[in-house]
Amino acid sequence: MLTTSTAPPSVVNSWPPPNYVDPVVEGPALEIVGIVLGVIVVLLVTARLYSRIFLIKAPGTDDALATVAVVRLIPMGSVTVG
Repeated sequence: MLTTSTAPPSVVNSWPPPNYVDPVVEGPALEIVGIVLGVIVVLLVTARLYSRIFLIKAPGTDDALATVAVVRLIPMGSVTVG
């Protein structure tokens, strides 16, 4: 059986008080990483589609799935970053 337990009072008392007025933040790291990786993904999938459609002339199901994934990535990324 899964049970949840709380920390003992001695541990809770050793925690620093919460800072609600001026909390420590990590900055825009998540936004920067999300934008950079999103751009890289779009560029890589575009290059893959170009090579498979125009150079090899043999697009497959995996290309369609990659396209669907990128199309779904763009709005999700904009909601996450924005």
